[in-house]
Amino acid sequence: MRKVYVDLHNHSCLSPCGEDEMVPALVAGLHKLAGVDVAALTDHNATRNCPAFFEAAEAYGLSPLAGMELTTAEDIHVVCLFLTCEEAAAFEEKVYEHRVLIPNKVHIFGNQLIVDANDRVIGEEPYFLTNATTLTLEEAYELATSMGGVCYPAHVDRPANGLIAILGDLPDRPAYRFAEFNDPANIEPYREKYPKLRDMEVIYGSDAHRPDAVPEEAVFSIEVDDVGTPAEAVFRYLKGGCGVQELSLNILDITMNGIAAGADTMCIDIEEKYPAMTITIRDNGCGLDEETLEKLRDPFFTSRTTRKVGMGVPLFEMQAEMTGGNLEISSVEAPAEGHGTTFTALFFMHNINFVPLGDMVSTLITLIQGNPNIDFIYHHHTAGGSVELDMREVRETLGDVPVNEPDVLLWLQSYLEEQYEAIKEGERL
Repeated sequence: MRKVYVDLHNHSCLSPCGEDEMVPALVAGLHKLAGVDVAALTDHNATRNCPAFFEAAEAYGLSPLAGMELTTAEDIHVVCLFLTCEEAAAFEEKVYEHRVLIPNKVHIFGNQLIVDANDRVIGEEPYFLTNATTLTLEEAYELATSMGGVCYPAHVDRPANGLIAILGDLPDRPAYRFAEFNDPANIEPYREKYPKLRDMEVIYGSDAHRPDAVPEEAVFSIEVDDVGTPAEAVFRYLKGGCGVQELSLNILDITMNGIAAGADTMCIDIEEKYPAMTITIRDNGCGLDEETLEKLRDPFFTSRTTRKVGMGVPLFEMQAEMTGGNLEISSVEAPAEGHGTTFTALFFMHNINFVPLGDMVSTLITLIQGNPNIDFIYHHHTAGGSVELDMREVRETLGDVPVNEPDVLLWLQSYLEEQYEAIKEGERL
């Protein structure tokens, strides 16, 4: 583990409220002088000065993150961070679709300058950046995490555009794990006043809009792993609390989608042949037509009525692609023979972006408990052995006893845990 000093909320001359002299190179230089290890550039609703910031940061020996301070429909500021400028730019393209385009009045709001690493102005944003988008808190969170980023509320200790100031407390959803403080001295008083903050980790951002707002000395540090650059380690640290992280939770989500599509049999196969891991989820539901199959990867498409976005498939695909893998989807519509949908995701476990498989035992028990009439067929093959469960066989053995009886669930849990323990023993040999 290593200690790194961070400042993950800063503005450049692209933000209308940022001073024109806050060019990306100056932002990077000031943080390097202050002893900061990882700094992020987070202009209002835009990321176009991040390439210049990254170039300058590399020259100064600062480890950078790309980001945005997004204004939600509730007029709340949230920080959205990405590991690369390309990911941040793709996110900005999506956010642009939800911006309310009002021409910027420079004489009132200020310039919105796009510059290169040599401080040359190469463009201007014509539309006012600070106003609210049409993305709700939950939609902004899900969009950022579905595209590989992290998202958390900005400056919760400030009255202007702060989540607590506007809502009065922290909502249950999104389930943020991190909250940003503008002043570290406010952390304990706020935790005492707002109990939900006690279960959240805190992060620091100076929210600097002018040079003298960047602290002269680094003020906030976190402990991160020793793998890769400081920015990569900080990003992994943040992703640990952001969105659907462990693959088992994505497997749960996609399996539930199959059940909702009318499936009575769900097959989950996990094949580990290092460095590759292949996860296949098959259902015998009603299948998908070509149009739906095309839209399935879009985070703003869902067949659900409970929310406006569908995150399971885009997240699953994003997690695979971040490791150099991919997600393939095939489907046959009912009543054709072999109807149903198959998801096959390839992951490369040696990639630094690979996230853990997670607790598959709890995932399976959750599925069985909530869906006792579904035939779940599970296989997990590794170099150390295999874990297998076929609920058709279990149901035949039990007869009239429901599979979601507490004693049965405890037995199933123990049965699966014993198999996984045997795998660990096999890997030790």
